[in-house]
Amino acid sequence: MTTFIPKIEKLSSCVTRILGCNPGQMTLQGTNTYLVGKGDSKILIDAGEENNSEYISLLQTELKTNKWFISDIIVTHWHGDHVGGVANILQDVQEASSAKVHKFPKLQPPESYVGAAPLNFIKDKQVFSAGGVSMQAFHTPGHSEDHIILELKEEGVVFSGDNVLGEGTTDLAASLHTPAEMNINLHLGKLLKENKIDFVDDGNVKKWKVSEEMKPNL
Repeated sequence: MTTFIPKIEKLSSCVTRILGCNPGQMTLQGTNTYLVGKGDSKILIDAGEENNSEYISLLQTELKTNKWFISDIIVTHWHGDHVGGVANILQDVQEASSAKVHKFPKLQPPESYVGAAPLNFIKDKQVFSAGGVSMQAFHTPGHSEDHIILELKEEGVVFSGDNVLGEGTTDLAASLHTPAEMNINLHLGKLLKENKIDFVDDGNVKKWKVSEEMKPNL
C-alpha cells in the first residue's frame, strides 16, 4: 500500500509541497513539487508534467491565497513529469510569469525537453539565494545524466528529486545502479556526517529521515 500524500502540505515554515496530480506506475502518488522560501518570493522545485490543469489550478490557488510569487524554477532533471509543466506555469500562472528557469546541462538541446522556455544552466555546487533561503545544487547523475539534488541549508534538508525515493526504486537501467548509488551516497553521507542535513524531500513519495532510511533506500 502506498503512502497517502495530501495534494498541498506545509512541511515547514519555508517549504510547501504541491503534488503533481499525476499518479501512475512510474510517478507513484504523483510528482512532488516544492515552493521554498520564507517571504512572498518562492523558488519552485520541479514543475510537474505538461498540460496538467489540476496541478496548475492547485499551484495558482496556493500562490494567490498567500500572495506569493515564484522568482525561480529549478528543475532536478529532464524527465517529463519534472520539466514538462514549465511552459504551462510561465504562461498560465501570473505569479510565475517572470520566473527564471534553471536546469543542469544535458547533451540534447533544451528545446527538445523544455520547449521555448529560456533556460539558465546550473553549475555543480552553484548556490541559489532567493526568498530568504539559500540552496546549493549538486550534480548527482544516476537516475538521469543531468540530475541534481538541492541542499536547503537553513533547515538541514535535501531535495533529492528522483535519485532517492521513500518507496520503490529509482533505477531506470541496471547499469546505472552502482554509479547512482555511489554518487548519491557520497553526497548524502558527507552532509549527514557533517551534521548539515537531517531529512530528505524526494521527488515522488515523502519526507524521510536520512539516518534511518539512507541505506535501505539506496
